[in-house]
Amino acid sequence: MKNKFKKWTKVKLKSFQWTTKTPKNTDKAENYWQLIWTTWTMVSDELKISPAVTGEGERWLVKFDTDVKALGLYCHNQIEDSLRIALKDLEILE
Repeated sequence: MKNKFKKWTKVKLKSFQWTTKTPKNTDKAENYWQLIWTTWTMVSDELKISPAVTGEGERWLVKFDTDVKALGLYCHNQIEDSLRIALKDLEILE
């Protein structure tokens, strides 16, 4: 089955690291689970990380529609307000 994710596709985060529950003892600056059900834009398929590299499934760079740092989260990718998210954690918005 061909991957439907393309650059500029609007998506929402349906889980983070394949779960909707924040693990106990998660640092506030790493609580990306608070972003679940928010909208994002697929920014670059050229910056994707292959499953062989992560061991967790293919990840793409996606840009959050709001200021991630304003939420107190770490965000240190080359594109502001973007995170590398596994495709399994994303849902395409129709």
